[in-house]
Amino acid sequence: MPGRVRLALVIMSLSVLLTSALPILRELTRRTDIGWTPIAMLVPLAESGQRVEIYAHGEPLAKLIQAGQVQVLDEGRPVSLGNRLVREERA
Repeated sequence: MPGRVRLALVIMSLSVLLTSALPILRELTRRTDIGWTPIAMLVPLAESGQRVEIYAHGEPLAKLIQAGQVQVLDEGRPVSLGNRLVREERA
């Protein structure tokens, strides 16, 4: 095989390898906290309704929380977020 053909094949192979490796490297080196809002920058649910509204099973999340239909596990026991938010606001 002539030297030019061999060099062209090596260059093409390296370019294909780099092209396919770039998305993987980009994913591995991106920030891990990008999907989360820092605690200091949290916006209350009532204020965020102007920009975005979250739905769960076709109902607005705020309505479900107020109705006490959203629960989390707190020390292994299910606790309604509506009740928990009311207790924290009173404290």
